Amino acid sequence: MKDNIIHGIKRIAILVLSWFLAVPIGFIYLDIVASDRRCGTGDVLIVFFLIVCFSFLWIIGLGIEAIILNKKCKKTKRNINLIMAGIILLIFIQLIIKYSYY
Repeated sequence: MKDNIIHGIKRIAILVLSWFLAVPIGFIYLDIVASDRRCGTGDVLIVFFLIVCFSFLWIIGLGIEAIILNKKCKKTKRNINLIMAGIILLIFIQLIIKYSYY
């Protein structure tokens, strides 16, 4: 049981760290592309775009790991991966539906 909790915490930590990486990468991109101007909306959009990209890469990684764990007969860890990926996907779908009407 303790091993499963540590497994879940490591995966969540990877997601949060990838979100923190999105901010400096976004600003580096903006410095290269548009070094002479700054726009608050543009800064936020590129960072949000990178957070979404990193989140989808994390979801794909969890899916691949779930397939591998299924072959190794580690059903609990597989279920943890699928639940975490499903929650993030549901949050993104909810955000898309909520803000698509504006």
